Amino acid sequence: MRRIVAALGLGALLASACITISTDRPAPSGAPLASGLAPGGDEGALDRALRSVVKIFVLDEAYDLKGSCSGTPIHAAGYIITNWHCVGDPDTGRRHNEDGIVAVGLTKDAQTEPVPEYFAQALAGSPKLDVAIVKIVLPMQKGAALPKSLPIVPTPIGDSDRVKVGDRVHVFGYVASGGDLVTRTSGQISGYIDRDGDGKVDAFKYDAKGGGGQSGGLAVNDRGEQIAVHALGLKVQATDDRFGGGVLINLAKPLIEEALAAGGTGVGRPTDPKLPGLAPPGARPAATPPPARPTPAPPARPTATPARATPAPPAGQAASGESLVGGQLVDADTKRPIGAGEGAFGVLKPGISYDQFTQATPQQRQAMILFEDETDEKGIVLVGPVARGQTYTVVAVAEGYSVRSGTLKIPADAPQLVKFGVFELKKR
Repeated sequence: MRRIVAALGLGALLASACITISTDRPAPSGAPLASGLAPGGDEGALDRALRSVVKIFVLDEAYDLKGSCSGTPIHAAGYIITNWHCVGDPDTGRRHNEDGIVAVGLTKDAQTEPVPEYFAQALAGSPKLDVAIVKIVLPMQKGAALPKSLPIVPTPIGDSDRVKVGDRVHVFGYVASGGDLVTRTSGQISGYIDRDGDGKVDAFKYDAKGGGGQSGGLAVNDRGEQIAVHALGLKVQATDDRFGGGVLINLAKPLIEEALAAGGTGVGRPTDPKLPGLAPPGARPAATPPPARPTPAPPARPTATPARATPAPPAGQAASGESLVGGQLVDADTKRPIGAGEGAFGVLKPGISYDQFTQATPQQRQAMILFEDETDEKGIVLVGPVARGQTYTVVAVAEGYSVRSGTLKIPADAPQLVKFGVFELKKR
């Protein structure tokens, strides 16, 4: 939510053109892959890291799609490290489903979207640390058997104690705002974080960009060794700066050992079915597997393209009585899209007017925003889900442009995707 709050805080309120957004205007087209490639490091090792990262499809109690994350294979027997919140509730410690099952899609290459291929089961984890170790236990294809050698690319585990502030870091994962394909961003280690407030640092912060869907993703050094499990976007107090961050890999090593002890070093189901807090592995879930185009967790968004009959919604995906809101921000004079990350579109909570929003403090504004998304390379934004039958105030900002606000009415019978079409911004 930093872009809208920051823009208003920097005195960008030079114009506010109130418009009512139509739900039947033409949808914008396309949304490319955000690669974020940067120079530096052993490119062969970094290419291997890109092929290593997997997409995690989060499943609820009924084994229906709940959202998506990222993960990293760490052992040829099918062990994958990810975030705990991808397999369970970090506050209660409860798994999203009884057996701690997620679905896994492999990265074939940078131009191929992963699809669910395997079921994996959580064997060890720490809600406090936000790290979980899952193991591939079943193929999703009914009646099939796991191969003796899984087609995964394990990443070598590094030593986070040897990492210094200023060292290079490369982050891989399935960032929702980067589309459906794998994304790599690069930067440097900016410092450390004490995420749980116990007086001991437990994570790096870095300036490599990230976003929703990248949770559990891979952070490596220049040699392609995993140094952290990507876990958060950190907003520094009293500023509008945002950092990526990842749990120190050395803190996760005891969990890896615990999982290996429980699951064994061979491909297949765990050798020890009596896992603390985990029901004995049962039969393959009877529910329909996740669709080929699952969706990322909010607040990020999937690629918005009119080619899909029903665009995939973010997790907590649009349920009955909810819709997503999508469209495009462009320059009013040139009609060119606002560039990737240069603009943002936000929906305020019901009942919050534009005047209330602008008169509030930056901290209050943050609490007033229901959803926000930054533009991709084609100026496309997608936010939600929002409740139908409601009227919302919306705000669009971009660097060097006047702020625009409008009123968005979501009919009670609105479709799953409400297309507001093109939102034009004028240069200041």
